[in-house]
Amino acid sequence: MHDFTKQRIPKRNDSLKHLRIPVRYFIVIVCLLCAIFFPATITARQPNMDSLFTAAKNSIEKNNYSAAIIQFNNYLSEAKKLKDTLLIGNAHIGIGIAYDRAGDYEDGLLNYFTALKFYESIGNKKKIAGTWKNIGNIYRILKSYDKSRQFLDQALWQYEEISDSTGSSGVLNDMGIMYMDQKKYPQAIDVFEKVITHYEKYIKEEVKAFALNNLASSLSSMHKFEDAYGHYQSSLALMKKMNHQYGLALVYLNLSDFFLLGGNTKKAIEYGGNSIAISQNLHSKGLLAAAYKNMGDAYLKLKDYRQAANFLSRQINFKDTVFKEESARSYAEMETKYQNEKKQKEILKLEQQNIVTNSKIEKQRLERNFLISGLAFIVLISVILLWNFYIKQKANKQLNVLNTKLNEANYSKTKLLGILSHDLRSPISSLFSFLQFQKQAPGRLTLVEQDEHNEKISAAADNLLDTMEDLLIWSKSQMENFNPIFEYVNLSDFFEDVIKVNETAARNKNIGLLKDCPHNINLYTDTNFLKVIFRNLTSNAIKFTPDNGVIELSAIRKADDILLTVKDNGAGIASTDLATIFEWNSIRSDSSGLGLKLAKEFTEKLNGSIKVDSAINKGTSFTLSLPINPQSPQQDFPENVERPHVAV
Repeated sequence: MHDFTKQRIPKRNDSLKHLRIPVRYFIVIVCLLCAIFFPATITARQPNMDSLFTAAKNSIEKNNYSAAIIQFNNYLSEAKKLKDTLLIGNAHIGIGIAYDRAGDYEDGLLNYFTALKFYESIGNKKKIAGTWKNIGNIYRILKSYDKSRQFLDQALWQYEEISDSTGSSGVLNDMGIMYMDQKKYPQAIDVFEKVITHYEKYIKEEVKAFALNNLASSLSSMHKFEDAYGHYQSSLALMKKMNHQYGLALVYLNLSDFFLLGGNTKKAIEYGGNSIAISQNLHSKGLLAAAYKNMGDAYLKLKDYRQAANFLSRQINFKDTVFKEESARSYAEMETKYQNEKKQKEILKLEQQNIVTNSKIEKQRLERNFLISGLAFIVLISVILLWNFYIKQKANKQLNVLNTKLNEANYSKTKLLGILSHDLRSPISSLFSFLQFQKQAPGRLTLVEQDEHNEKISAAADNLLDTMEDLLIWSKSQMENFNPIFEYVNLSDFFEDVIKVNETAARNKNIGLLKDCPHNINLYTDTNFLKVIFRNLTSNAIKFTPDNGVIELSAIRKADDILLTVKDNGAGIASTDLATIFEWNSIRSDSSGLGLKLAKEFTEKLNGSIKVDSAINKGTSFTLSLPINPQSPQQDFPENVERPHVAV
């Protein structure tokens, strides 16, 4: 049926929260200038507009059409004060619906055309479609079916263009009624069934109730009484559920027709009386006229001529009031009058606007140019200042980053030179001294002393080789393209290789090397990186573990990581040294600090982390935490199986 659209007031969206202070200042300046030079022309809607609209709508739903007309006129007055085109159109639609429901079709049509004019001026397609639908319905009531079909087709096309299935189903329902009025019952039945089935999830209960009523009427006209009666009852149930008085009066009227056609005069009079009782409260002239006719025909069949004459005379009076010939002609001419009046008003309005505009155009042009120039200048200055501020900030950040990198590079260079000057010169000097002494006085040395000197020479050479290897690896790691190459590594086999490499050094100090690692732990990592890490950690452990000590290499899985540990029972590290053990300042003359620095950097390149736990005289443990590749064929080691220990 008729649609009401509630007003929507857009919510305010604060978009300044994320701006920095200089940008906020710029926005405030621009807003102040606009407020000074461009006075606000938009007036807030008065708070009573919504309440006026709601009260008028409620009056229509309660079938109090005279009160609704008064309330919508009050709403119209307020809308005109606000100069709000949409609200003015809504007011005329409401007035038109009230007149339409009351049976005053001429006034209803006049207000519909007036509303259409305002909706077209703002291009509101949904409102235009709804107004075309209402106009098409009045032309249908007036039996001007060509006009009705024209406006209903336009409404259906518009609703489909904006993908409004609810609106489309309502228009189809009206088209079905038009087919009924023309006695094209098969077409009407097809349309109503489409509305009820295809559009069921889009239509409101009101539309469904009327569609069921109309479908029942079409089936009844084709003498399909059993199907018709079922649809009448469904429609009646929905009307009662909604307490829709107009709909109840209409269904009772159609049931009166139904039983009159079927020969059940008593039922026809009963339902006709129900329709008259509700229609009188609604003041609906059209429904009353039809109900009086049914009652008259029913009493004629009962040969109660006095009652028949009474009801038929009432019907004639209402018919003369509603469908007098003069009004019918005015309906047919109203569309043309609306179009002509619209054009004349537009022409007059344009002429008046041209007169006013021409008198002010020169002054406005000068003011506009001045304001635009001033505003453009301010905007340009503001943009330049903001851009300079942004460039300076960006340059400062880049400069700070470069300074930090430069300081780190200078410090690394200084530290590296210090290591080269000490860690390389010391073993080379010792080696050179031993060789010179052996060359100059070979006879002065006993065999035992010669063996001792040879061992010292060998140790100095080993120390020199380790230092050279650490320095070369560290230098290579500083290159940009020095990245790990990942592959699967079996940690049990890997620990075996580490033990073999270090077994000679461990055996010289009678140190035991133990392995605690399940055979089924695989790690997705770079083997060479891992070898460098464990070579340094293991050699450091051997170096600082006393004779007859123990070093343990272990690996366990924890969640999505694998923990690799090198643990000794040596002298331990003081707590004051633990915090900076991986920093440049911790590097000592024996190059062990450089090895730890390498271990930390390589662990991070493998996307892992390293930590150290130590206590004086209780030993030290270094633990690497490395992630497991998600696709690695990893299996959990059973908690109740003793892990193997391999001693060397």
